[in-house]
Amino acid sequence: AQSGPGGLTRDFFRPKGSLSLAWKPYEGLDLSLKIARSVGQLSFGDFLASVSLQQGNRNAGNVELKPTQSWTTDIGIKRDLGAWGSTTLTLYGRWHDDYIDVIPIPGGGESSGNIDTARLYGATWNSTINFDRLAGQRWDGVRLTANMTIEDSEVEDPLTGTPRSFSGHFDRRANVTLRRDIPMSSWAWGVGLEYSHAQPAYRLAQVSKDYEGPAYTFAFIEHKDVFGMIVNFQVFNLTDGRSIFHRTVYTDRRDNSRILFIENRNLSVQPIIRLQITGTF
Repeated sequence: AQSGPGGLTRDFFRPKGSLSLAWKPYEGLDLSLKIARSVGQLSFGDFLASVSLQQGNRNAGNVELKPTQSWTTDIGIKRDLGAWGSTTLTLYGRWHDDYIDVIPIPGGGESSGNIDTARLYGATWNSTINFDRLAGQRWDGVRLTANMTIEDSEVEDPLTGTPRSFSGHFDRRANVTLRRDIPMSSWAWGVGLEYSHAQPAYRLAQVSKDYEGPAYTFAFIEHKDVFGMIVNFQVFNLTDGRSIFHRTVYTDRRDNSRILFIENRNLSVQPIIRLQITGTF
């Protein structure tokens, strides 16, 4: 139970727990299933009124805000490929109650508030592939690591009542690195790619999209024994990934008013140089 300002009193019951199952049909294959009921966390910033000076947005306080509660299901499939490496596929679903988003409040204005239900489905693939077994010395010490995620989300827009994706949700992500440790030496080199895709973010009087890239590429060279330490030199953003922001602002609520202005920003990030030294001395 909870008591709050203005005589507000709330009673709530929020159980949580999980059930996990694992099965190994044969050597090299692992299957898993996890079903859980979880309860999210709230911060003081979720309750309090706030103002964004940069974008001119204002959130009213909401003392009746509740944490999101979720049913979650994860199905994992892991395959050991022996000398070739390993690969893991995870399929998951999230069914939310009291999902938190920006909602209209009585008397006008907007604030963080609860939407009855929302859902998300996704898949993550993680793999490490060793190319040592391919013919030719040029493949010795070559390894590919990949991490990819794809998601689909849906929540009822609190203003229009129509389904849409989660506000500002990154629903596509990928990180791929090709590395070669040169045989009979302390040298290694590699190249890689990072990619992300963002959905629009919604407020009552604006729709925006803020993201970077969407693709970043990088290359590095590494020496694994410089006075007993590992020295890695990397150049990030070789292909001119950008910092991109689009915003459409309306004169009033976006479902029944005209456009006030449109803001577009496309900034160069420029290459970023990183020097990392790891070890003890």
